[in-house]
Amino acid sequence: MALLMALLRALLWPLRRLWLRPKELSSEIPVVDPSFFVERDITEWPREVIVKGDDLVLSVDRGDVDESLPFLHAQIILQSSGYTRFLYDNQEYWLSGKNQLPGIPTFEVKSNREASTIASTVATVVLDMAAMKKDDPETVCHSEPYRPPEKLRPVPANCPTPQRFQGFLKALADVVRDPELALAAFRRGGMVEQNLYVGEDVFPVIYLALRTGREPGAVVECLSGFDISGAREGLEELARRAHRSMHGADTEPRRTAGRLRRRLAALRRRCRDAARTAWLHRLAVAVALLMAIAGWLDWSWAWVFVGVGVLSIDAWPQRRKAVTVARHIDTEVAPPMSFRAGIALVIGWEIVGDAILCALAFALGRGAAWWSM
Repeated sequence: MALLMALLRALLWPLRRLWLRPKELSSEIPVVDPSFFVERDITEWPREVIVKGDDLVLSVDRGDVDESLPFLHAQIILQSSGYTRFLYDNQEYWLSGKNQLPGIPTFEVKSNREASTIASTVATVVLDMAAMKKDDPETVCHSEPYRPPEKLRPVPANCPTPQRFQGFLKALADVVRDPELALAAFRRGGMVEQNLYVGEDVFPVIYLALRTGREPGAVVECLSGFDISGAREGLEELARRAHRSMHGADTEPRRTAGRLRRRLAALRRRCRDAARTAWLHRLAVAVALLMAIAGWLDWSWAWVFVGVGVLSIDAWPQRRKAVTVARHIDTEVAPPMSFRAGIALVIGWEIVGDAILCALAFALGRGAAWWSM
C-alpha cells in the first residue's frame, strides 16, 4: 500500500505543486513577432514558438495536432530573466523574521541565471466545433474576438475557437514587449491575472512595477485589489529596499557576518517548525495505533474510525491548504482538468491508507489477544 501511495503522489505531484517547470529556451525554437499569431492558422505553426521582450519571454507550445481529435491543448508559459534574481536579492528581508508579511508565503530562492516561470496555463482550443459538440453536447465554445483584459474562457464558455485563442496570444505577445502593458496585465483584473496562474501573487507585480521605474510608494499602489491587509507597511519597506538594489542606489551597509547570522536564525526557525510538525505527526500516528490496538478489548471497529480521525486531524492543515489553492486555480484559471478533483483523489487515497494502517493495528491487537488465550 505504501508503494501504491508513493506512486500516486509521484503521478499527481504536478497537481500538488500547482506549477509548471521552467522550460529551457533552446536556440532552435523560432522567435516570432506578435503578428505571427494572427497571420497563420494554428495548425500550421511550429510545435513551439517564443516571443522575446526586454525581460519577459512568452513560450507557446501548441502540442501535437491529432486529426482524430476535435481540439488541442496549448501550453502557455511566461518567463522572466530577472524575476528569480529579484527574489534572491531580497529574500533576506522576509527570511530574517524581523518583518512579517501576513498572507505571503515564506520561501527560499536559489540563484538561477536561467529564465524562470512567472505565470503559466494550459488552454483547450476547439478545432472542429461540430465534432466537439457531438462528443460532448455540454461543451460551450466561444468564438467572439478576444478583447483584453477579458477572460479567454468567460463563464459559461470552456473552449475558445482558434481565432479567439490566436487573438489572445497576439495581445499577450504585445504585453511581453511593453513593460507598462506587462504591469497592467499582472495587476488585479489584468489579462495575465485573469487567465494564467501566477504563483506568488504580489511579488511579480512589485517586480514589474520596479522595472518601469516607479518609486516605492507608487509600487505598493499597484497592488490595489490584492489582499494585503496587515502587510502594507512591510511591502512598502520591501519595495524601498528592492528599488535601491535594482537601481544601484543601495547605500545600506551589507556585512557578511550580519547576513550570515540572519540566515542562520531563519534556518533555525524553519528547523524548529519542521521538528515540531514531525513530532506532532509521530504522536498522532502513535495515538491512532494505540486506539486501534485497544479495540480488541471489546471487539469494536469504532476504535479504527477513531484512529483514522486522529490521523485526518493531523493532516487537516496541509489538506485544507491544498484544496484552497486548487479551488483558486479552478475558479481563476479554469484549466481543462479540475485541480480539485486531483487533490480530492490524493486525499482520498491517503485516508484509505490511514484506514488500512489502523485496521492492521486492530487485527494485530486481536491476534495478540487470541494468541494469549
